[in-house]
Amino acid sequence: MGQFRRLILWLALSLIALLFVFSVYGAFINAGPAQQFFNSIPLTVYWTLFIVLLLIGIIVFKRLLHVPGLLAMHLGCVLVFLGGMWGSKAGHRFQASNLGLEKIPSGQIQVYEGLSENRVIEEDALLAYIPDPNNNILIVEINKEGRVVFQDDDTPVILHNDDPRLFHLPFRIRLKDFYIEYYDPPTLYIDTDTDQGWQIRPVIKGAEYQLDGYGTVTVLEIFKNFKLTTENDTMIPYDHPGPGSNPAVWVRFNMVDGTQKEQFAFAQFPGHMRDDQIFHLTYQAEGGMPKDYFSDLEVLEKGKVVREKTIQVNDPLHYKGYHFYQTSYDARNGRFTILSVTSDSGLWFVWAGYILLAGGIIWHQWINPARKYFSNRKIAHAA
Repeated sequence: MGQFRRLILWLALSLIALLFVFSVYGAFINAGPAQQFFNSIPLTVYWTLFIVLLLIGIIVFKRLLHVPGLLAMHLGCVLVFLGGMWGSKAGHRFQASNLGLEKIPSGQIQVYEGLSENRVIEEDALLAYIPDPNNNILIVEINKEGRVVFQDDDTPVILHNDDPRLFHLPFRIRLKDFYIEYYDPPTLYIDTDTDQGWQIRPVIKGAEYQLDGYGTVTVLEIFKNFKLTTENDTMIPYDHPGPGSNPAVWVRFNMVDGTQKEQFAFAQFPGHMRDDQIFHLTYQAEGGMPKDYFSDLEVLEKGKVVREKTIQVNDPLHYKGYHFYQTSYDARNGRFTILSVTSDSGLWFVWAGYILLAGGIIWHQWINPARKYFSNRKIAHAA
């Protein structure tokens, strides 16, 4: 029995040494190859053997059952390894084939403002989302340089919804609004033919600003994607929710003679004005270095909103076994958000394992020695 215990002990120490080597190796290669390495079949065998040795150690070394700190540390390690294996790609394949639990380990989903999406692209798949003229979101093939792959007739290679490279969530994610906070706020420049001018910064809807000698200017509306529609032969401006970008601001000049004049300023068409207008407007939408960015998300099931949350970096949305992290966005026009989708399979095992591991260390290294110290002092004082 003594030789068997020594064998278990030395095997466990050898596996711990290997874990150190694997960790150093994984730190010096890219994240993608490291993930493939730690999810490979040889490493799966390694993790399984490690878990088995820890469990055998608990049975063979009876002392562990009477030392709560050490027992908690061993059980914590078992739970961490089990959780990691359960949440790995191999673990998800096992769940799908044996338990009927269809989940994607990780991927990306791109959602346009005002639209909803449930198709997730697996990691490392050479695919991309693109809008068509009718605001339908297509998923197409791209090459390693990130460019769209075309057929012979210059038509993109479009994926069908049943393509195995796509995973369909059992619910939809809708992007109500996406907005970026910049260090440089939006600015409106107002100039006249007499070289007199003003700088309005920041531009705030509903705010009124003084124009010396001319009156005031009021910001009526701010648009991300300015469009016009006709109602009863009247042109009505509105903010189009679909893909696209046409930043603009609508202002009203309240002249000193009591008259009012309305005018639009477009970020993409600076200086735009009609002959009957006296102000040259230049609108600079938010720009410069982004300070933070946010996505107002809705979760839809059967057409009904069942969850809402505004997410930002490191503050994800969690729903039905998935975390949705803010990972990127449309840096050019700010019309869509890119979310990383991560399964939470095994996560609770990992958290429970870390709690047991940390609790065992604290108990074994600090609480139990302190308890024994004060107990011995009490006995010595009583004697």
